[in-house]
Amino acid sequence: MPFGVLPSEASYAGIRSQEHFLEIFNEVSSESAAIIANNIDYGAAKTRLEKYIFKNHLLMDTYSEERANGLFEIMAANNTWHTPTLSMWQKNAWFETEIKEDTALYKYLPPYMRRYWQIGENDHLNNRTPKLIALKQRQVTFYKKMLKGMYEAGVPLLTGTDMGANPLCFPGIGVHNELEAFVEAGIPTAVALKAATINPCEYLEIDDDFGSVEAGRIADLVILSGNPLEEISAVRAVDAVVRKGYLYSKDDIDQILTKIEESFK
Repeated sequence: MPFGVLPSEASYAGIRSQEHFLEIFNEVSSESAAIIANNIDYGAAKTRLEKYIFKNHLLMDTYSEERANGLFEIMAANNTWHTPTLSMWQKNAWFETEIKEDTALYKYLPPYMRRYWQIGENDHLNNRTPKLIALKQRQVTFYKKMLKGMYEAGVPLLTGTDMGANPLCFPGIGVHNELEAFVEAGIPTAVALKAATINPCEYLEIDDDFGSVEAGRIADLVILSGNPLEEISAVRAVDAVVRKGYLYSKDDIDQILTKIEESFK
């Protein structure tokens, strides 16, 4: 959502989808009018960063469940879809911890992206003071609450990763991270899986060809060795992929990954 446009206004205007929870805090605060007008007493906060941290804590301190539920009901009634990119926020909030495990995946990134995902190069990694990191981590707890509230209100959901500008939001595996984040937020596993499979086909209006496994449909499938309905992490155990009717075995996939790695050395 652009600054100056409330999510409810966009929903009433017919915007089909919104992303990243942006601007929702502004609308669901009990002090919404004053905060939007920037009529805030920042006290000892003087720098731009200090004011940013102060304002965002204020938004969470004044979070109104009633206002949030009202907004989500508006979105559901207007069939306004939402892509929360919850895993993106988590990766950013806990970057210093997540990078230790995710560094092994950098070999699959082109060199320009590896450079961009470095401290000093990327806006999301600058000014990471302890107070800013604490703010980001607190925000994630509210994002999880909002995602569950959206689901309970009937807001149609989509999985997305915002890959590119955001460090540790990898292509492919980012969807696995997002599915796990959905479930951690209290979204039923079947609903999370639907947000990554059936829902995108419906949203993009391609559900005549995609979105179900039946004769006559285009065969784009991911074949797993385990059941993700029992444990969502099973989405990571890919045995084979069918793309436009062509079967890629586990060996084929491993060879593709090796070629990608070698091409970026």
